Amino acid sequence: MSEKRLPLPDNLSKAILEAWGDKCAATGISKTEAKQYNTTLHIDHIEPWIIVKKHEVTNLIPLLARLNLLKGKMEFSAAAKTLFKELALSRAAKVKEIWDRLNHKKIEYDGRLFRGSTNGVWRNADNVAFLANEYRAKGKEGLSEIAEKLNVSIASCRAKLMYEGLYGSS
Repeated sequence: MSEKRLPLPDNLSKAILEAWGDKCAATGISKTEAKQYNTTLHIDHIEPWIIVKKHEVTNLIPLLARLNLLKGKMEFSAAAKTLFKELALSRAAKVKEIWDRLNHKKIEYDGRLFRGSTNGVWRNADNVAFLANEYRAKGKEGLSEIAEKLNVSIASCRAKLMYEGLYGSS
């Protein structure tokens, strides 16, 4: 029984392409130039997904769609894998930085700007009450756990607590 391949997380393709300058890792052809050759850029796994079963930025590269489709189920040579993995690793921090930027937006509270989650978690009064109650019970030391349960960043929790006048009151 084969495992279903999950799609790339939101904005990960955009982050990878931006970190690579919108260019193919193998040829250096840009997304704009690729159109002249009637192709586009795909995000490809260096080690095949069927083996690793996850999407890691150190295993993903932009590749011309034609090359990706031509490669099909074949694997890169050992030398190509090593080179692409080194290149992907060198861009991993940049991909993460871009991905974080793409997945967050600025939220305004009474004229003050905070970076917050795009999932609207603070629009739900139950989530705000949960945050306040858990923070009162666990203090700053519990923020990581609270953020994980709400699927938001610790900074987003801190910003909301500051807005509510609770941060630092533990």
